[in-house]
Amino acid sequence: MRRAIQMVGEDFNADILCLQEIPAQWMKAVQDLLRASGYRYFSSGTTKSRLRWHVGILIASKIAGRSFEVHLPQENTLRGGGGSAGISLLGVTIIGTHLGWGGAKILTPQFTTLASLCRKEHELGQKVLILGDFNRTNISLLGLRELSQLTHPSWRPNAPLDHILVDPSARIKQCNVFRGDSDHLGLCADIVF
Repeated sequence: MRRAIQMVGEDFNADILCLQEIPAQWMKAVQDLLRASGYRYFSSGTTKSRLRWHVGILIASKIAGRSFEVHLPQENTLRGGGGSAGISLLGVTIIGTHLGWGGAKILTPQFTTLASLCRKEHELGQKVLILGDFNRTNISLLGLRELSQLTHPSWRPNAPLDHILVDPSARIKQCNVFRGDSDHLGLCADIVF
């Protein structure tokens, strides 16, 4: 865990990180490691499955922000995903999510909830960035631009399951993948708002 956090936190020197499938009992330790790399603002969400599958998502920022909770339908079921979190900073609302891998019964309500949240943030004058493991290809949500690459499986990527959905007003400098300690390649983007 320490090596993975140092690689992402230090090597990329990113302003904002979104980490997924963190075992819930490691969440505090991960935040402590990221603080050593200059991250000061955090938002997290974890799932609690009946099968003791407790994992979460963490957004870490070097830029001051206000965290808020994001709850998606059925996220506390085995197929419902791995948590969601949100943080607002400097006119941009960032939502990190790990959607379910079930069919339409699970994903339709999750996308409906994300679309509603996105609409509310736009009404408040916020730009929106949604990122994470969507367990799906070709994502379309409220006119946000999709950034993706082949990310799964990491040893022979053939599916773009991880996405960054970005406000159309943002300027995209680059979007790349990187190898980490996961069954997915990491997705990294340089975005200017």
